[in-house]
Amino acid sequence: MSPLLLCWGVLGALPAPIAYSGGGQEYAQARLDSLIDQQPRLLMHVPLKALEQPKQSPVHGWTYSYIVAGMGRVGSSGQYNQRFRIYTQEPVGEQSPGFQVTRMLMRLWDYNVQYLGLDHATSYGRTVDVYLSKDGKAGGEQRITMDPQTLDPSGRASRVNVVHIYDLATFTNPLEKAREVAHEYGHATLPAIGGYSAPESWANGDVGERIYLQWLYDDMLAGRAGFFDTADAKKEDIAKYLAEKVDPLVKQIASNGPQASVLQGTDRAAFFEYVALVVYGEAILPRPAFRRFLLLTGDGHGKQALPEIVNAAAEVPTLTISAPAGLTTLWVPLGKGRVTKGTVLRKRGDWSEVKAAEGQVVIINPPITD
Repeated sequence: MSPLLLCWGVLGALPAPIAYSGGGQEYAQARLDSLIDQQPRLLMHVPLKALEQPKQSPVHGWTYSYIVAGMGRVGSSGQYNQRFRIYTQEPVGEQSPGFQVTRMLMRLWDYNVQYLGLDHATSYGRTVDVYLSKDGKAGGEQRITMDPQTLDPSGRASRVNVVHIYDLATFTNPLEKAREVAHEYGHATLPAIGGYSAPESWANGDVGERIYLQWLYDDMLAGRAGFFDTADAKKEDIAKYLAEKVDPLVKQIASNGPQASVLQGTDRAAFFEYVALVVYGEAILPRPAFRRFLLLTGDGHGKQALPEIVNAAAEVPTLTISAPAGLTTLWVPLGKGRVTKGTVLRKRGDWSEVKAAEGQVVIINPPITD
């Protein structure tokens, strides 16, 4: 096998060799700094030989001979713990999907932990298993299932959180590969809002691909991340995706306000009204408030999000909101707050349409009382 290299650091940095084990070169490792706090938090462990016993997909029974382990460090702990097992059907090299997908997933995990306060569930051993597959219908799928090859301390099959990416050969567009990875990771980890009839049952995948690609793009613009963090997707391609899939949803809520009657439903319109409300929350709320919004909404149905975005906004003593590009008026979750910059044009429940001043709306919220 040719030497395995890891492109780390900022875009344009030279690849740095990762550390090998002793003379036998049984495995390689790389430690990555977080894009958020620049601390060493991520580790990729790459065995260089095939597994002695191939891993079987607990869903399909297909076999996988190679693995990459993704490990992370939380807070001030010096301990790296397993968060991903990426199973592949081909050896792992610098340009292989197993290598690219593991690095991207570690970035998304770090966003979850540091931005949203979400680690992988203890009920699944804090691990997400990802199977990169040659077979199946092109696309991806996330399931919770039992795995007879992953045993609990009593020797019984464990319940596992599983993602499959199917028909890898069809992912010739790096953006589509990055989008699919982000989408399925959203299903695996973000609050489970579901019960929809279209375009799919659960909306957390569509939320995930939008917020994760937005954060990766922001880090690319800042020079902290590069295409090697996005499964080879280029900054320009991600920008086009955001312009088509995120910006219109942000402007939809900003221009019209959330539609409570639509959110109550279970059809395609309700699905995307919920997705739009979440990406709007990400766009206007400080990150701790956005984290609080998702926590308060929790699992269930998208109608839960409407009061909770107002509650999360109300917890910010001074909330400054920038108007989306091209808009001079926008709907904001005002609640009991008072606009001190901007002009209130009309109210609808806890929301108000406000004319921004110098591109901003500033809200002063009263103290939270029990």
